[in-house]
Amino acid sequence: MKKFLFAVALAATVISANAAEAKDQVIAVVDLQKVIGGSNAAKRAVEKLQGMAKKSQEKVKNLQKPLVEERKKLEQQRTVLSQEEFLEREAQLRKKINAYRNEEQDIQGALDRENLMLRRNINEAAFAAVKEIATKRKYSLVLQSNVTLYVGDTVDITADVLKNVNKRLEK
Repeated sequence: MKKFLFAVALAATVISANAAEAKDQVIAVVDLQKVIGGSNAAKRAVEKLQGMAKKSQEKVKNLQKPLVEERKKLEQQRTVLSQEEFLEREAQLRKKINAYRNEEQDIQGALDRENLMLRRNINEAAFAAVKEIATKRKYSLVLQSNVTLYVGDTVDITADVLKNVNKRLEK
């Protein structure tokens, strides 16, 4: 709500600042969520991240399986082993479990970093596209469409920004 009020106040200020200049002021809106989410790069990023996540899950599963089996085996041998031997093997297993957890965190961290990098690239391209279009068309103000009450089709530049982003991030 604060964003909306700020955007309305800003737009009103820009428009009414100087009546003589107001007719030369041009305002546009863009739906950045639609641009970012609908870009070809975002679709490729989702596919890439899903593939990475699947591989990571498989790797984690493969790391976890022997630990579960070792834990079961240790529990079965509990009555046969001396207390000291059992505690020693249990301590070794705990070290392996800790190493597994660290590896699992590293895998998740790699996924998170890749996700962040891909999103950052798309966001940067979207903002650069908005700036390029705004400069080229001499817009005085470009607002996100989610902070406006009504937007006519003539001031919505979302489709043009999306085309520009797709062009920028072609691979």
